Amino acid sequence: MNTKEKIQYLIQNNKLKFFQDIEILYYNDYYKKSLKTIRVALFLAFILYSFFGFLDTFLAPNSKTNIWLIRYGVVCPILIFAIIISYFKLFKKYMQLILSYIVVITGFGILAMISIIVEVESGMYYYAGLILVLMWGYTFVRLKFINASIVCWTILIAYQFVAIFFQKVTNSSQLTKIFISNNFFFVSANIIGMSVSYIMELSNRKDFLHRLLILEEQRITERERNELRLRNKIVEEELSMARKIQRQLIPNKSPKQFISFLYEPMEAVGGDLLDFLLFREKNRIGIFLSDVAGHGVPAALIASMVKTTLIQSGKHKENPAEFLMYLNDILINKTDNYFVTAFYGIYDSETKSITYSNAGHNPPYLISETEITFLESGKGLPLAVIDNKELNRLGKMYKNQTESIAGFIKLLLYTDGLVEARKVNSPKIWFYDEIEAVLFDLKYLSNKEFISQLYEKLILFQGNKNFEDDICVICMDI
Repeated sequence: MNTKEKIQYLIQNNKLKFFQDIEILYYNDYYKKSLKTIRVALFLAFILYSFFGFLDTFLAPNSKTNIWLIRYGVVCPILIFAIIISYFKLFKKYMQLILSYIVVITGFGILAMISIIVEVESGMYYYAGLILVLMWGYTFVRLKFINASIVCWTILIAYQFVAIFFQKVTNSSQLTKIFISNNFFFVSANIIGMSVSYIMELSNRKDFLHRLLILEEQRITERERNELRLRNKIVEEELSMARKIQRQLIPNKSPKQFISFLYEPMEAVGGDLLDFLLFREKNRIGIFLSDVAGHGVPAALIASMVKTTLIQSGKHKENPAEFLMYLNDILINKTDNYFVTAFYGIYDSETKSITYSNAGHNPPYLISETEITFLESGKGLPLAVIDNKELNRLGKMYKNQTESIAGFIKLLLYTDGLVEARKVNSPKIWFYDEIEAVLFDLKYLSNKEFISQLYEKLILFQGNKNFEDDICVICMDI
């Protein structure tokens, strides 16, 4: 059992003895809580024991000297010694043993006085002092139940010995009656004292267990919190590293002055990817943009697979449709049901034409001086949905489209995070509803300024930078 289970078991099963490890904790707590009370009890015992010396003058004047020898020569010095030793570390280890001896000595001190009193009848008055000792031993001096019971019953048994053999109470019918009466009181006092001592210790132990359980639960909570902090720190460090790595998947800068781009993942890492493929002919450039369904680490891992495929594309990059078929063949059955949309086009800056193929991706915007339209011919299925054989069987093979875009000012490629952004205070209003007007207002800006202003407009529209999806945009001046 762990510590919490042990505590819960002990709470359910009322016991005056705990498991060793918990018993040690209980004793330390008991010692700290009891020490002040013990010192007060010892000091009070010293005061009362000393004060009752005045009664000796009236009750036993002929035995006063011997009684005072016991009272002031033995018991009171021992009480003072006990108070002093309570300030030493040794007291903690032997506290119960020392206190047990102290109670025995105070009780036996009274019995010793009774045994030497010449005035037998006066000696009967001293028996009342034993009641005080018994109550003091069971409650005030903070003895454990078992120790208090042994000590107090020992005093009671010793009383029988003193009364019978020293006071000779059996020689007088009157003294015998008093002896029997005293025994009724002493036995009753012991029974009551034992009951009170048992209930007190049981209550103290229960209180300790409940406090210990609270502390243990707090400790467990704190440990779990620290473990969570550590895990979060590790995750954050790993995500930070993953973010740096993924940032390396995205080009540091545009390969052409007439092209600018923006990449803002929703989380530390994201599933959007953009890249540019260069050819020997300086007038041609491949523009690739993809979006993995989902967010976070899984999407980022798939995006890294796509990037690897781009790097290894070889001759496939010459033909957009062929490249998408090649990419689909790589991704199929490896994305755990995550599909990927992608657009790949090869732009020729001399002829102002673009040859492209679209795998379920958002159609790019074409912006002219008078209108905004889409490059939306030949849109196919997303990647990693069905294999190439099935695509061929269904007649859904990716196809190339070639279009002249000479009459336009800009070409804008984007992932759905751009158009699906929503107002914070009006979630039913999408940026898609306003983007064409925004694009039209920005059409004469340079591609770099266009991207910057578009992003600012997007933030202003939504009301903050906490986007629900990755944002990836490519702007090309035609």
